[in-house]
Amino acid sequence: MSGMFECCWNLESIPDISHWKTSKLKNINNMFYECYSLKSIPDISSWNDNNIDKKDKNVFNGVNVKIFNDNLKKFYDK
Repeated sequence: MSGMFECCWNLESIPDISHWKTSKLKNINNMFYECYSLKSIPDISSWNDNNIDKKDKNVFNGVNVKIFNDNLKKFYDK
């Protein structure tokens, strides 16, 4: 999933991805990188991130700060 939505500058919304099966994910680096137009991102704090070794700052770099604070911070605070 590395780079999945990377540089989707006109992407304004993402369907509910909170129920994706993520137990085998290893790399989500740059997944939402530079998605400047996003107005919301589903709460992904329920994702199983036990095997993710690339959960770094570039995953959400360029995403609106309010969106990060509202939903994505929970993902990092686990």
